[in-house]
Amino acid sequence: MPNWCWNSIVFFGNDNEVNKLKHLLDKVTDVNYKYPSNSWDNKWLGNIFIELGYSKIENKELHCTVPCRGHIITYHCDKDNIGSYIQIDYESAWENINDSWDTIINKYFPNLSYVYFEDEPGNCVLVNSDTKGRFFKDHFKLRVGINKDEYDEYENYEEEYFENLNDCINYLNDKYHKNIQLNDSILKADIDTNGFEILEF
Repeated sequence: MPNWCWNSIVFFGNDNEVNKLKHLLDKVTDVNYKYPSNSWDNKWLGNIFIELGYSKIENKELHCTVPCRGHIITYHCDKDNIGSYIQIDYESAWENINDSWDTIINKYFPNLSYVYFEDEPGNCVLVNSDTKGRFFKDHFKLRVGINKDEYDEYENYEEEYFENLNDCINYLNDKYHKNIQLNDSILKADIDTNGFEILEF
């Protein structure tokens, strides 16, 4: 069983191509969409690529020919003062599927660009590619251990994202009644020892 990576990817650029991508997503996520019998459901990522022709038949079943193990959580199309965009939130096995996105963007949506955010805590993968902060502004992740078990290990974690370190520390102090000061060692705090950790990305 894989570690699941949470991803959010935003495609932006040409308005017509943004709308074209939205129509594609509308089609393959519709409850009446005839997805392959071996597909998870109408939220399977592979449906997007199979619809565009990235498929093959094996043992009488339709398979996707690019990595697509995961599912769409939600998506929406919008416009800001720069232009149109579509944001897709999805889960994938182990890591993002950007190579697969590149495959269809280069061929079918050549005038779109994208930025993405991914978080896979099992392998400490935490990336924000949006260097301009247009869509993803956060650069710090707080993890707080909740309830230790009989082996002195945390049973659960609470996680929050923050744009800056000061907001992160203020939240930690206010919600969890701590008295943490901003210093050079704060990003080295170990969750097993301190009960929290702050990750910069």
